[in-house]
Parts: sequence; C-alpha cells; structure tokens
Amino acid sequence: MLLVIPSLALHNGKCTFFVKGEEGTEQTYIKYSGQPDMLCKLWRRENAKTIHITDLDVLFGGQNESNLEQILSLAKSVDIPIQILSEFKSTDECRRILDSGIYRVIMFELAYRNPDGVRELLNDYTPSRIAFLVNSLDGKIRFWNSEFNISDTDYVNCLKDLGATRIIIRDEARFDSLEGVDINLLKRISDPDKLKITVFGMVNTPQQLWQLQDYEELGIDSVIIGKPLYQNAFPCQKIWRMAEAELE
Repeated sequence: MLLVIPSLALHNGKCTFFVKGEEGTEQTYIKYSGQPDMLCKLWRRENAKTIHITDLDVLFGGQNESNLEQILSLAKSVDIPIQILSEFKSTDECRRILDSGIYRVIMFELAYRNPDGVRELLNDYTPSRIAFLVNSLDGKIRFWNSEFNISDTDYVNCLKDLGATRIIIRDEARFDSLEGVDINLLKRISDPDKLKITVFGMVNTPQQLWQLQDYEELGIDSVIIGKPLYQNAFPCQKIWRMAEAELE
C-alpha cells in the first residue's frame, strides 16, 4: 500500500489550495486556506502519517523568508513528521532546519552545486532525512534557477553516488495535469535496490493511485498529492467532510 502524503504549497504565508466542502459544508473550510496550521491538523485528523510543504516563495527565486518560521511552527502543531521542499542556499541552512524540528528536507539544485557538502550532510543526518527532487522534462533535469544541462538518469546516478536513498519524482510536463504518471519515466530512473521513490503531483484519481500500486517493484512507496485531496477526489473524503461539518 502506497503512503499518501498531503501537500501544502505556501505563498505569502497562505496555502494556495482551497478545501472544497461537500454541499452544505462549504463555509466550514473557507478559513482553512489562510490558516495552514488548521490544514495540517485537518490532514492529521484524517490519518495523514506525514505532511509535505512546498515553500513557493523561495523555490521560485523569491527573497521572502517569512514562510520558514511559519513552517517550523507548523511542524510543532502536529505529531507527525513534516518535510519541506525549498531552494536551500547552503548545507548549513539545511542543518539549521533539520535541527529545528523538520524531519526531512527535499533539496534540488544544491545537490548539484555542492556535492561534497551534501554528501557530508547525508552522513551526519542519515539519508532518511535528506531527499532529492528530480524534476524531469523531456529526459532532462529542469532546474528553475540555473542553467545546468544534465539528463534525469545521469542526475539520479549522481544522487546515488552521494549516498541518496530517496528521490521525489516530479514530471514537469504532467505536474497538476490529468494525464497521470508516466510509467516509462519511472522505469527509466528506478533502481529499487538503492532508491525509494516518492511520486509528486501526478496522481489525481483513485484509479491512478491503484494503477501506481502495480509498480511498487520499481521502488515506489509513496505519493505526494495536493489539489485532488483538497477537491475531495477520493471516495472516503466525502464521509470525512460531512462528519467534520457536524463536529464544527
């Protein structure tokens, strides 16, 4: 069974997704987007085992650092691990975040810019706490803020050489689309003896989730899901929404 990880994407301290209530419960959730701590508690109440947070302001080249303090506060608001995807400037920054209560950092360009520092970080904190985004587009790694030119398979091999054991796969061409997962991409980069794979942003329906479970032998053990969870795309969510409205 794949682990489903709810995702929060933060911009200016607010979540970019809105929880859709079932008929008659809509007002219950209007306040949630502006209060990410309530969203974290909501996903925990609905049995999330971990939560993924993307710091959009930093990841896409902004200078806003206010989200980090908020994310550290969110980690203290729930009793499950929090993982954060951001554009970390240095391994020292990663150390401070890991020492402040975040369970896992997901790095991107830093692994390519400072491999020796990242290798040391993996040794000091163990690979379970350091994961790596593999953002693939047409067989190449798509870096948002740099001009590196490397294939996705070569990049994954670099990560394995550093000692990485978990990668987060994001298919830029299909992210947040309805196409589902490109199984050929997963097959191309998988190495189940060395890597665990988390699929990010390409599972939109129960059927796509069930299909992905057929490929667990590739090392896939989890999926990060954002918008579809907020839109109640999975059957059990209607029951939760009605029950939560009654509790409110």
